[in-house]
Amino acid sequence: MAYSFNGSSHSAGHPFLNNAVEAGLYLLPDVLAMLLRFPLSKIAITSDVSQAFLQLILADEGRDETRLFCYKTEYTTDGKISIAYEIVKYRFTRLPFGLASSPFLPSASLRELVTMYKQTYPIATKHIGNNTHIGDFVMGTSTDIKKCV
Repeated sequence: MAYSFNGSSHSAGHPFLNNAVEAGLYLLPDVLAMLLRFPLSKIAITSDVSQAFLQLILADEGRDETRLFCYKTEYTTDGKISIAYEIVKYRFTRLPFGLASSPFLPSASLRELVTMYKQTYPIATKHIGNNTHIGDFVMGTSTDIKKCV
């Protein structure tokens, strides 16, 4: 069963998860600058990290903050869904989309990877750090791509 997660959802008069979660710094590159640089080049390079948020695994000690409580659902004999008054507990193991901190975490993770591999891949890390917006990479170059391979 698929669930939609919304950290801003709440009952009237009660706080919601995004009230308690620190959003983090804004680490994303300027999207307008990225898009303005893009068409100036002869060759376009784009990529999309498949399910970027789901690529990040939450540490065991951080999973309690993303705990969900749901009513258990059952199917009746005629095939209809019925709610049983039994609470089922779930915890995210991957970074959920919809938290106040969700844009910060992939960007901080990418910055950490760029720092770790800066010496090994100096050109790639420079471009990845400046041209990646969450899970989307957009860049242009005038250099013949065959020379880069």
